[in-house]
Amino acid sequence: LFFLGYLVHHPTKTKAPAYTFQRAKPPSTESCSPGPRYYIQPSVTRNGKYVAPAQHICGLPKIKTEITPGPSDYSTDKANRHVYKCAPAQSMAFRHKAVKPDQPPGK
Repeated sequence: LFFLGYLVHHPTKTKAPAYTFQRAKPPSTESCSPGPRYYIQPSVTRNGKYVAPAQHICGLPKIKTEITPGPSDYSTDKANRHVYKCAPAQSMAFRHKAVKPDQPPGK
């Protein structure tokens, strides 16, 4: 059987509710702004701190330009020299006896 409400509930009998809810509290009349711990200065806005426009006391700093080498300052003669007769290729060969199987790599 399926029971609704309390254990001996009968739908045809009327009974007062078992629980009551409290009324909603009225909105407080106090200010809802942050407390003194979270005091926000009036100069701070949602876009950042507002500062009135002002002049600089000193002039703008002079930026030293560095002289960097250009393409004509490099020599590419060594790169054009061919050391090997052909391009590197893989080859199939057995390992040398100097390599031990129980030796970790890099030693």
